[in-house]
Amino acid sequence: MKLAAKLTIALVLGIVAVMGIYAWVQIASEVVLSEGDARRARRNGLAWLGTIESVWAREGEARARELIELSGRRVGRPELTLRIVSLDSDRPDLSADDIRVLETGEVVRRAVRDDEGRDWLHGWVVIKTAARPMAIELVEPLDEKQTFVRMSHMAILAATIADWRPKRRVVRPC
Repeated sequence: MKLAAKLTIALVLGIVAVMGIYAWVQIASEVVLSEGDARRARRNGLAWLGTIESVWAREGEARARELIELSGRRVGRPELTLRIVSLDSDRPDLSADDIRVLETGEVVRRAVRDDEGRDWLHGWVVIKTAARPMAIELVEPLDEKQTFVRMSHMAILAATIADWRPKRRVVRPC
């Protein structure tokens, strides 16, 4: 085999290896960033829960509901739903295990696909200062998060395809 062919094969294999490592690092960093966002959102949500519980204890249920409605309007995302639900009468679709988890003060989260094929994140957390079993329910679309991940993977794929496209070789006499 000629030296030029060996060098070309080595170069192509080297590029493929580097791109594979880069893709692996990119995906790993996306996971780390996503987990960090989830932890930050959980901390913010629990801080918000403390505020709602405090308002509920001092000013009553009506004021707590008013505060949640005001925050929903300020967010400016009509598809985002934040509301207070009763765990007795208008109980959301939660299993007995979910209710036990809620009673320990933990958050119950679930991704649900609707009839149109859109994925939604549902989350519930108990309001401990309420006289009867109540929870805050959050429903938000997962479209933005899924689009970001899809676009990142498409960028890696496009870079790989672009690298494999035929290149013009210019041969100059020595």
